[in-house]
Amino acid sequence: MARTSKKAFGHIYGEVNSAEDIRRINRIIRKEMDAVTMREELTELKKRSDYLCTLTHSPTWRKRFGEKVRALRRVAMEENRKTVEHANRVAAQHGWDADYDPWGPNEPRRRATHERPSHGTARYAARRGGTRQTSRVRIHYKPTTARYSGGGKVKYLVYRSPQPLRTGAIQLRTRVKRLYFPRSARRIRVEAPQTAVTRTGKRVYGVVVRYEERLGPTRARRNSTTYTLPARWVERTKVVALPRHAKNVRLQDRAPEGPLLAVA
Repeated sequence: MARTSKKAFGHIYGEVNSAEDIRRINRIIRKEMDAVTMREELTELKKRSDYLCTLTHSPTWRKRFGEKVRALRRVAMEENRKTVEHANRVAAQHGWDADYDPWGPNEPRRRATHERPSHGTARYAARRGGTRQTSRVRIHYKPTTARYSGGGKVKYLVYRSPQPLRTGAIQLRTRVKRLYFPRSARRIRVEAPQTAVTRTGKRVYGVVVRYEERLGPTRARRNSTTYTLPARWVERTKVVALPRHAKNVRLQDRAPEGPLLAVA
């Protein structure tokens, strides 16, 4: 299943002119989740619900809807939570990791009890000897590492930078930044500090961390033709901002111990 662009999104689900349209689209997405056969398909549908939340923060929607965009954002996030809970139920029934999170930073995951399972999900649970009640999954907040579909791992970027003291002296302090990677990440390497461009196009001083991530088999559809992409390795990059006077930059599996330590 290919990623959905803004134009394709409207073509598939229709235009959004009101909060009811957002509810309608999420209901369609939840119904489509009942028919998935691969985790990648479920992830793509979940991202479509996320995309509606993203649109409520876009300048285009703020200009189009004005003050009404706040109400649309509230409805989009409410429906997104329902869709994520449904996605986790479907994932659990297929034996996949039920680790999808609602859209937004630091959004706690809630117990999936305020929406009844759809008929397709209930039938699936009944075939496995369960009921509608047992198909509900208790969901808790997951740390950042668990937000990767295949699990994640943590590494620590360690460097030393000067710290002015009240006495006027300057002292070198060891500082640490946590970096999160997919569990399959390999060939992780850190380039020398330089001025780099982030994903948003902002130029910052820091280091570029490069690594390779394994993507599982994926199905993409174009018109009536379906393509199957094999498992493959793709190169990813992270830009980590650092102070101009950072020295001795290195990547470690464990955070260093000792005084004068700041973990960010």
